[in-house]
Amino acid sequence: MPLSKIQFANTGRRNLIINGAMQVAQRVATNVHNDSAVDRYSLIKNNLDTADFSTKHQVITDNPPFSDALEIKCTTADTSIAANELIRIRMRLEANTLQGLQYGTSSARTSKLCFWVKSNLTDTFSVGLTTQDGTSQNVGFTYTIAQANTWQKVTLTVPANTSGTINNDNGNGMMLVWGLTVGSQFRGTANTTWGTNTDARNLTGHTANIASSTDNNFYLTGVQWELGDVATEFEHRSLAEELSLCQRYYAQTYSYGETTRTFNQSYNGMIYFIGTGNYGMAPLNAVFPVEMRAAPTVTAFGNGGTASRITYWNGSEDTHGSINRNTRQVTGMSKDAGTQTEDFYSCGMTFDAEL
Repeated sequence: MPLSKIQFANTGRRNLIINGAMQVAQRVATNVHNDSAVDRYSLIKNNLDTADFSTKHQVITDNPPFSDALEIKCTTADTSIAANELIRIRMRLEANTLQGLQYGTSSARTSKLCFWVKSNLTDTFSVGLTTQDGTSQNVGFTYTIAQANTWQKVTLTVPANTSGTINNDNGNGMMLVWGLTVGSQFRGTANTTWGTNTDARNLTGHTANIASSTDNNFYLTGVQWELGDVATEFEHRSLAEELSLCQRYYAQTYSYGETTRTFNQSYNGMIYFIGTGNYGMAPLNAVFPVEMRAAPTVTAFGNGGTASRITYWNGSEDTHGSINRNTRQVTGMSKDAGTQTEDFYSCGMTFDAEL
């Protein structure tokens, strides 16, 4: 069957989502907890009483061609959810990457959002989109997991938004969330069309509670959001390409897969620089892999993996002063070398410009 005009238009770079296949996990190793274990996704927990969760990158073999997934598991249960409690997976999209949606104009585009989920819970879950850098509006959807512990593809039609705008800049253009536990404050008002963003419109229709038991889990992969009325096959990208896209928001001097933040004399994650006397600015040229979204928050690590430390030439760790940086590189670090004209130091670094 020949491709339709809509399908043909979508055969180039289609997916608006970065790291939709959950391949990239720079911060921690596979099967190690971190609320942002998978790049571009975070588990957000608001006003929880006792519930807690692990968030991990996992390798999977039961949903080909996908080999990676984001895993959420309940580690401390809470069966009584207050009205203001909210647990959700969140992704934020840079505003200038969303201009093809043409929101706020008569030419605004309909789009398709698809993803794969798996959970032990057979219940109704929710998804919400909120425009934030521009007109604050939201729209929401529900879907039901029909069979426990079985991968299921969800396909949603996101309506065109002719009234709400998205600024053309490097700000937070859209927030995409997957509800996991939703207090009554965040559901109740109809939200199937774009409207003014309110708490009650966020995740209406959601009934599942991932916090109800420590047996509960939720897996997500294969996220794709594309323009048009037809959901196409998932756009697979190489690890190298996805990593480069992720590094606009988070990068590090350590080799990919190295998450201990430690180093030794031969380790290639280390940066050498010279501290100067009288609190001078030491020359330090750490060039980022790609242009970052904004001048990042820079964290230095000594050879033992301790944050906000640098390592003296004899192996001892020390504090440091201010760090100069822009969107392309770190240009210097202030460090008092005491009575010495200069002294040698080293460190590893992470760079965070997340939305």
